[in-house]
Amino acid sequence: MVLYGVALTGFAALMLNSDTLLRSLEQLDSYLPKDSDAEAQAFRITTFSERLISFRNVLTNPEFHTWFGNRSQVYEDLAEESHDNVAHDQIGQILVNFGFVGLGFFLGVTVLALIIAHRAIFHQRDPPRRKMMLGCLSVLIATLLSGMLFGSHLGLFPVNIYFALLAGCFCSLNMDGKPNAA
Repeated sequence: MVLYGVALTGFAALMLNSDTLLRSLEQLDSYLPKDSDAEAQAFRITTFSERLISFRNVLTNPEFHTWFGNRSQVYEDLAEESHDNVAHDQIGQILVNFGFVGLGFFLGVTVLALIIAHRAIFHQRDPPRRKMMLGCLSVLIATLLSGMLFGSHLGLFPVNIYFALLAGCFCSLNMDGKPNAA
């Protein structure tokens, strides 16, 4: 519960403060070490501006606020390369493509899957299996959370393959291996 509370609070704070962070991104970037090319590449945070613009758009752009999405907006944005319609995070992409209904469905399925997964872990009595299930679930959650911050990558190879593989491993570890009594 603490993990989910902290993640949701941090994500909400990031979205609500996206304008402030966007204005101070250059200044924050100047404080980071850039003595070598490797450090300059590793500590470059100015590329995060697209995500911050996306967070601002999710909150303030009325074209994002539709019930069933606005697919034409995606194609207009690609053609015009406008910052007004940037959706560079998972929440924004779902909102643009499927609207509030799709976002609500996605969040509902995610919450239900997490409840079922945690219930399965708590009911697992074999400690090694339980640890492996926790490991699989941790990576699955980290993939979803990173998608919320850095753009939806569940549709991209190889992330989608590894995500499906870990979900399958989690499900197979949940099977207790006892034959069903008929």
